[in-house]
Amino acid sequence: MIDIDMSAILSQSMKNLIMILALVITVAAMTLFVFVFVMPSMATIPAVSGTLVNIESYVSENISELSPMKEVLGGTFYVTSVEAADGKGIVNYEDGHVAYTADFVYEVSDESGILITSFIIRQ
Repeated sequence: MIDIDMSAILSQSMKNLIMILALVITVAAMTLFVFVFVMPSMATIPAVSGTLVNIESYVSENISELSPMKEVLGGTFYVTSVEAADGKGIVNYEDGHVAYTADFVYEVSDESGILITSFIIRQ
């Protein structure tokens, strides 16, 4: 006959349950931290009049018009990265054949919205 130690089985089950519970609490705490502290800092910056403005989206959507260079061999420009802050920014873009990096200067106003005042491709 096999002698089974039930207290050892129950003890191991309780340890497993406590470990799973600790893992669930840790994941919940990390999720709460992200929503409370990280997500608000990723919000779109309000413009002068309180309207929401996203310079990065504007540059991405208008890159073909902003670029002094034109697409080659039937390609279409698309943005690979863009960073903007304090009225200036950097954009990396390409058409599948040629890649560029450009510096730009912008203004945001109630009347005209977003206005790119300078767009210069780096050499």
